[in-house]
Amino acid sequence: MNTFQYLLYNTKLSWRMQRNELPLKIFIGTFAIRIIFQSLFFIWVATVIGGDEMREFAMYGNILIPAAHILFIDVYNVLRDEIDENRIDLLTLSKTSLLMILIGRSLVYFVKAFFIILFTYAIISSILIPGLWHWLKLFAAIPLLLLFSLSAYSFGIFLASLNLNDKISQMLPNFSLVFLMLVGNFTVPVESLPKFLQTLSQFVPLRHSVDAFRDFMTNNLPYWTNPSVYLELIILTFFSVVGYSVYLKSLDKFRKQPV
Repeated sequence: MNTFQYLLYNTKLSWRMQRNELPLKIFIGTFAIRIIFQSLFFIWVATVIGGDEMREFAMYGNILIPAAHILFIDVYNVLRDEIDENRIDLLTLSKTSLLMILIGRSLVYFVKAFFIILFTYAIISSILIPGLWHWLKLFAAIPLLLLFSLSAYSFGIFLASLNLNDKISQMLPNFSLVFLMLVGNFTVPVESLPKFLQTLSQFVPLRHSVDAFRDFMTNNLPYWTNPSVYLELIILTFFSVVGYSVYLKSLDKFRKQPV
């Protein structure tokens, strides 16, 4: 089995595992609907506070939140489960094989995240945006949505690489999502936050891809000329490299433990 076949095999296996664990109709009927109504609630609150301008600002940020939830929280949970004393098969896997498995799984998450973005956008836009012309802009923004997905995935890897005790690790992804919603320019403009949070937001993932997506959808600013896109590339590369490096180092420590 060559590398390409190995990648496809693990992608297919990951898709089958996720489909069996959480059928699509259950996913749409529970998680997706709950998160979308939550997004609509935040958009409504922003509208009450700041009027139509704030509604538009919050709308394009909250459209991306469900996908971020899938990518970095689910990725975090999957990767943390890999380093487990009951998964003895990891003792014999090479790092290259493990990376191929993770890449295969990441493809599955990208597919799920992309469709949940479309699903979220379809519901929110049908309520808040008249006409259908805006769909053309959304499809034109597909490369930007992929960048957002890569950034969220890299943050999930980074979180999973942190060697924390079980109590903290269970709370970490949810706290991280709340933190990103605060400083990621999703619902609340970063400019309205205290100065230290404004500075911190420059270094967190997702924030700059959210900015580029909003600028493209509302101000017609081409994202390929937007400096935020290239800054996001640098940030996601950092989180990916550090996350994978620390994750594989954790695996080395696990292998040295007595079975």
